Parts: sequence; C-alpha cells; structure tokens
Amino acid sequence: MKKNQKYIGLYIDEETKNKWKQFARKEGYSSLSKFIRDVVNFYINSNIKISYIKNFSKIFENLKKPLTSIKGFSQLMLEYDSKFLNQDALRKIKEIFNSSIFLEEKINDIFSEIENENQQYDILIVDENDSSNLILYEWFKNKGLKVKILHNIPEGLIYLKNNTPKIVLMDVSLDENHISKLCQEIRVYLPKKSKIILISASPEKIVKKVVEKSDLDGYILKPFDFSKLESLLRTLSEEY
Repeated sequence: MKKNQKYIGLYIDEETKNKWKQFARKEGYSSLSKFIRDVVNFYINSNIKISYIKNFSKIFENLKKPLTSIKGFSQLMLEYDSKFLNQDALRKIKEIFNSSIFLEEKINDIFSEIENENQQYDILIVDENDSSNLILYEWFKNKGLKVKILHNIPEGLIYLKNNTPKIVLMDVSLDENHISKLCQEIRVYLPKKSKIILISASPEKIVKKVVEKSDLDGYILKPFDFSKLESLLRTLSEEY
C-alpha cells in the first residue's frame, strides 16, 4: 500500500464477492480492489457526463422553443404573405428562415455528438488518414459493429480511460520502443480479450518484425486486405 492510500472496508455476502471476483478476472483485473476502484471512478465520471447531458437537454429545449416560432412564422409569411411584401422585406424574411434551419441543424448535431459520447464502441480506430478511416468505418459498420474514429494517440488514451473497445486499430510510427510503451499504456485500460492491431503502409517485412518484438496482436497493411479483417473478426467472435 502506498503512503498516500487509505484502507476502506466493505461488507458484502459471499455470493456477491464471488460474482465480483469472477467478473473482474474475466475482464483481466489482477485484484478485486483494483476492479472496485475502477468501477467507482467509472460511476463518478459517468454521473458527471449524465448530469452534463441533462443540463444540455434543458438548454436544447429552451433554444428549440423560440427557434420553432421563428422558423414557423417566417415560413408562413413566405408561403402566404409574400405577395404583400416588398422585395427587401421578402429577402430579409428568407434570410431569417434559412438561418433558423441552419441553427436548428447545428443544435441537433451538437446534441447528437454529446449523446454519442456515452455509447460503447466495438472498434477504436486511431489514424490521421481520413480516407483509410472512412474505408474501415464503412466495412466494420456493414458487419454490424460500432466504430469510433480518433486522429491521434493522446485522444485515444483519453477515450480508453472510460471505454473498452474489442479492437484498437492504430497507425503509428514503426519505432519498437515507442510501440512497446504505447501497448503497455493501452493494455492498462483494455480487457485481456481485446486486441491491439497495427495499421501500416510500410513494407510487410518491416511491419512484421516490429509486431513480433512488441505486445501487438497483429497488423493490417494498407491498402487493406479485407480477408485479414475477416480473420480478425472470426478470432474475436470465438473469444467473446
């Protein structure tokens, strides 16, 4: 026990204890205390997000009410009163109507993004190449899997603190020491069953050598060979 840590006792029945231990072991936890700490932290962080979303929902509702009136009345004026308006007034009302549609779309987009943050994704892709990301996103989506795309490793590590994807696909520089340290950081947050796969456009001989000397579970070369991805999914489905 570290100097700055304090002991906290917890009373639970034997059945509950065994159930917790079994689940913790399944998720790759070395001790029940580490599992409990992570669960408590996850609950605290989730409550913060839930509270934020509830507050945002109220703001969302308050914005939509006047926006509905602005959009509705401007549309009615354009449809039924346009013949009574001069060109300047008509142009301004059209601008108001178009702006209200734009604002409504932006509000909906922001709300959707916040809601999506609480979803658990099967696949995490970390790659700055949007073309590659789009191909993988569409392929996995067609397989019925939920995909999260991030563009750099720091974002990925922050995301993994509260999320446990089944596969992490990442395109990083082929530095053996860097990849080894990175895998160690990622493994802290992942269940044992989860896979870390390297994406690379480098020659296979070089990539294979790096993977063999690291804690990576495999690699996928660009341009993508989807049979390799099929094989990866088969392996994963057998373990989950």
